[in-house]
Amino acid sequence: VTLAMICSMVLSGAAGALLAIPALRLSGDYFGIATLSFGEIIRLFFLNERWLTKGPMGIPGIPRPAWIAAGVAGLPRFLIFCALLTLMVFLVTRRLAQSPFGRALKVIREDEFVAQALGKNTLSFKIRAVAAGSILAGLAGSLWALYISYISPGDFTLTETILVLLCVVLGGRGTLWGPVLGAFVVIFFQEIVRF
Repeated sequence: VTLAMICSMVLSGAAGALLAIPALRLSGDYFGIATLSFGEIIRLFFLNERWLTKGPMGIPGIPRPAWIAAGVAGLPRFLIFCALLTLMVFLVTRRLAQSPFGRALKVIREDEFVAQALGKNTLSFKIRAVAAGSILAGLAGSLWALYISYISPGDFTLTETILVLLCVVLGGRGTLWGPVLGAFVVIFFQEIVRF
């Protein structure tokens, strides 16, 4: 299971870096549209490649780690496991934001031409930032698969992407606590509506 999680992170990071190379020729909204389009193309590819993903049927029977009980009995342990991983990711991203790499990304976000004048290779920094975000998306996807013990291309629709984007925008982009707060608010209201 650990190897599968690491593989999903590595493959996601590599795919993100490969996508970033042509997509970063675009900027602003056009970059966002290009990445959304790529996500939808990949989803449709996996939906139609039945030999690889069983198409809309998906891949069932994904086991949780051995130390987490199967079924509903293992959910409290799995929640603690996810909470600890979330805390670890938060601390790593906070450390990354305070590093020279993170400070360079902030300068690029504010004014790319200033970063270039300071001798920074902005394309390289952007590719690494997209790859880092893709690695975290791979981790989240693997946790989702372990949680429901099933994965399907239908789990990753444009609606889900927009929901994640809503969490970031609602909480405040460019901050560390913003997406966490946004995710809490969105999921809280989403669950309240069910009742």
